[in-house]
Amino acid sequence: MEQEDFGRALELSEKLRTERVNTPERLEAEIVAALGRIFAGDLAAGEARLTPLYRQAPANVDILGELGGLYGARGWPRRAEETYGLGLALDPAYLPLRTGFAENRLDLREYRMAQQRIGELAEEYPEHKPVQRLQRLWEAHNMRELRVSVAAGWSSGSTFGSRDLSLAATLFSAPVHYRYRGFVSAYLDQASFPEGEKTLQRYGAGIEYRHRNLEGAAELTWSAAGGQKLGARLTGTWMLDDVWSVPVNIEYFSRETPLRALKHGIRADAADVGVSYRRDELLHCWLHAGVMDFSDGNFRYHLLGGFERGLLVLPHYRLDGRLELYSSANGKDDTPYFNPSRDVDLTLTLANDWLLYRHYRFSFRNRLALSVGAYWQQDFGVDPTAALRYEHVWEFFPRFSLLYGISLARRSYDGEDENQLGCHLELNWRF
Repeated sequence: MEQEDFGRALELSEKLRTERVNTPERLEAEIVAALGRIFAGDLAAGEARLTPLYRQAPANVDILGELGGLYGARGWPRRAEETYGLGLALDPAYLPLRTGFAENRLDLREYRMAQQRIGELAEEYPEHKPVQRLQRLWEAHNMRELRVSVAAGWSSGSTFGSRDLSLAATLFSAPVHYRYRGFVSAYLDQASFPEGEKTLQRYGAGIEYRHRNLEGAAELTWSAAGGQKLGARLTGTWMLDDVWSVPVNIEYFSRETPLRALKHGIRADAADVGVSYRRDELLHCWLHAGVMDFSDGNFRYHLLGGFERGLLVLPHYRLDGRLELYSSANGKDDTPYFNPSRDVDLTLTLANDWLLYRHYRFSFRNRLALSVGAYWQQDFGVDPTAALRYEHVWEFFPRFSLLYGISLARRSYDGEDENQLGCHLELNWRF
C-alpha cells in the first residue's frame, strides 16, 4: 500500500485472510483485508467487511477504531462520534480511539475540545505519526486562508459577453474564539457586449461562523466602479444530521446579477433556499429554489435539482455520473439582458478522476468531464447542448491546493448557437 501497488496489496491481504481462518491472527487478517479496500478508495467495500466483524465482536476496540475512521471518511461525523464513544467507554486509554476521536472533534467543529485532546496526545506521544498528523491538521486550521478563483471565456456570441473575465479572492483571518473568522474579499467581473464593455469592481468584508450544526457568513460589499455602491450577503447551512442539510442564501445587490443588466443600470436582489441529501461519498441529491428581483420590474423564479452517483471506484480512478435539471420563469419581456420567459435545461455529465501520483500528503490528479443535454426555451424549441472540461489538481494536504483547467461548450440562446472556450484556476492556501 505504501507503494500504491493496491493490486498486490489486496491479493496479499486476501491470502493472509484465507490462510488464517482458524488461527489467533484471523481477526487481524480480516481487519487488514478491510483496510486494503478502504485505502484503495472503495469505502463501501471496506464497510461491508468491517460491519460483520463488528457484529461478531461488538466490544473489540480495534474494530471500533477502524469503524470510526471509516464513518468519518464517508462523511458521517456524528455516527463516527458515537462509535468512538463506545470504544472509549471500553478502553479510555486506547491510542487509536483517542486520535480518531480528536480528529472527529475537528470534523464536527468542536474546536475547543479538539485543541484540548490534540494537546494531550502531543504531550504524551510526540513521536507517534498519527498524533503528528493531528498536530499538522490543527496547525493548518489555525492559519490564515486565501481562496482565489479566476475564470476567462471567449464566445462566438454575445449573450453573456464575447469576452469575459471574473475574479474572486477572499482572505480569512486565523480563527477567533474558535468559531469565528473575519475576512476581506475582492471581486472583478468584466465582459464585452455589442453596446460596449462593462466592468464591475467590488470589495467586501465580513465574518464567518462555524458550529457543530450550523455554518454561515455575513458580508458587506462596496462597488468601486460599475454599479450600485452597497451590497450585502447572508448565507448559511444547517446540518440536520450526517446526511441532510439545508442551505440558505440572501443577497442585496446579488453577485448573480447579469453584467449586461448592470451595463443598462439594472441590478437584482436574490434569495435561495435548498435541501441536500448526501447519503455517502457515492450518492448525493439536491434541490434548490430561488428568486431574483430586478430593479426594472422583472421577477425571476428558478429551480435547480440534481443527482450524483459514483459509478465506478478503482484504486486510482473514479467515475461519477451527474444529472441536473434547471428551470426558470421571468415576469417581464424585452429586457436588454438574456431573460427567457420560460426555459428548462437538462444536463447529464460523466466525470472521470485519475490519481496519477501520490506521496503521503502530496497528490496530483487529472479530471475530465463530458456533458450532454438539451435546452428548451419558450418560443424557440429544444436544442442540444454539450460541454467538455479538463483539469489538473495539485494538493499538499492540508495547506495548499491548486486547480486549473480549460473547457469547451456549445449552448443555444434565443435559438442561436454559441461556441464557448474557457479557462479557469482555483487556489486555496493556508499560511
